[in-house]
Amino acid sequence: MWFGFLLFIVSQLGRHFWFKESYVLGIRVDYLSPTIYFLDILWIVLFWFKRKDLFKSKKNWKWWGMFLGIGILNILVSERKGICFYKWLRWGQLLLTVEMVRQDRKIVWKSLGKVIPFWIIGEVFLGLIQVFLGKSVGGVWWWLGERSFSLVGPGIAKVSLWGVRVLRAYGTFSHPNSLAGFLLVSLMLWWSFKKKRKGGDLLFWWVVWWIGIVGLLICGSRLVWLVGLGVLSWEMVRDKVEGWKGLVGVLMLGMGIGVIVMGLSGIVGGWDVGSLSKRVELLKVGGKMLRDSPLLGIGMGNMVGRLPEYWRERNLIKGWLQPIHNIYLLVLVEIGVLGVWGLLVYLKKVFRNKKKKIERGLVLGLVVILITGFFDHYWISLSQNWWLMGVVFGLITGR
Repeated sequence: MWFGFLLFIVSQLGRHFWFKESYVLGIRVDYLSPTIYFLDILWIVLFWFKRKDLFKSKKNWKWWGMFLGIGILNILVSERKGICFYKWLRWGQLLLTVEMVRQDRKIVWKSLGKVIPFWIIGEVFLGLIQVFLGKSVGGVWWWLGERSFSLVGPGIAKVSLWGVRVLRAYGTFSHPNSLAGFLLVSLMLWWSFKKKRKGGDLLFWWVVWWIGIVGLLICGSRLVWLVGLGVLSWEMVRDKVEGWKGLVGVLMLGMGIGVIVMGLSGIVGGWDVGSLSKRVELLKVGGKMLRDSPLLGIGMGNMVGRLPEYWRERNLIKGWLQPIHNIYLLVLVEIGVLGVWGLLVYLKKVFRNKKKKIERGLVLGLVVILITGFFDHYWISLSQNWWLMGVVFGLITGR
């Protein structure tokens, strides 16, 4: 069961529902659209077989009681109560998933070793075709969640290479940045599966690794490039790597420096020039929202819907209806100090008496999530990253 569930984490095939609360300034906003994904069906099957193990401990009921109490208060103070209720359901689903992963840690970890190559090879293969065609591929890929888009479409992520506009790889994801973050964490996890591999098995490991590196490049996420280089550099210094590891590290660092030099020289460019200023403005808006409702927050999932109240530049808003690009501030703004306190209590619970040795790749994956979460929101707003984060967290805190 775990293999099938993990395999389809990269899919975002689902049925969106558009209610009145899903619109802002007359525009449909994906973040405000309740969605039933194909993965939810697989999750329900998984949950059904694990339900007795999840609730057999009476100690867990007080934590669920706290979760329910904070959620109800948060829903009551929110303006878009339907959206808030839906988001709390999603958070409950995530916490249940973390608990299931914790209980089946060995099975999940073993399944990941088989699934990650499918993730990396499939997404990079699709991404390369998208870059080459300058549009989505469609066909069977639509059934895996690929959205329809083209290089000339509005709001499409692209870069310029020697002055030529090039589409950034989307894969089956909503945005190249989201795919890049997913791939980088997957590569960190894959690093732990290199041990004891020999011959053809080791060759296969390297093939998957370098395909993943190609995927990071065609996604065009500068943040992920920098974080990836930083994590790798740290590992090289920490482990004093030599031989093949050292060679791989040098090659990756060389590629990274080459990309940076190309960017500074103008060979590679074309990113959204207003991206930084918009993100800073969103941070300011978040600060104002927190000031107005510090204890209970503005309501889970309500940040985007309330943007027009705090961001007066209406024309700018219409092209930037997105959450705050910082998962920590975003959570604080939406659930308030009380909600964050409850979250910290839960974290203390799951990390209590944690003595089991954690695979290095898991630690690196968590580091990537925590760092990139400072500068983007996809770990808690987009389904594929959301599920991967839950799996990583469950494995780290697993028994």
